[in-house]
Amino acid sequence: MDEGIREEIRLLLNRSHEDIEAAELLVNGGKYRAALSRAYYAMFYAVTALLLTQNIRRKRHSGVRAAFHQRFIKPQRIEAEYGRMYNQALGDRESSDYELLFTPMSERAFMRLSDAKRLVARVESYLREEGFLEESNEQC
Repeated sequence: MDEGIREEIRLLLNRSHEDIEAAELLVNGGKYRAALSRAYYAMFYAVTALLLTQNIRRKRHSGVRAAFHQRFIKPQRIEAEYGRMYNQALGDRESSDYELLFTPMSERAFMRLSDAKRLVARVESYLREEGFLEESNEQC
């Protein structure tokens, strides 16, 4: 794999971890709507990194979601539960960003944060197993 792609994957995973940290701060500060958005983006960047391993680039969130399901969930490279997590996080992010009356409860924000951590860890595990990420990188 091209070293430029490997670097892009590392940068995307760094963003994932930054957004998990931001989501934690937001959840702990009671800013649940914003936390949902950051938790989703942590997942989005990790899935985008995953898609790069197959030279897939999508400009739209719906395209990232569709490619993730087509290339990784349906062929069972990644377990179906992660596809469900991603779908739920995308729905929550859209609600939190676009629905003025949307007021999420703390449980939902904590759940999405937990899901983001699990999905990012699973993506990193896959990338290591497949040789796209060095074993020594515990966190990018």
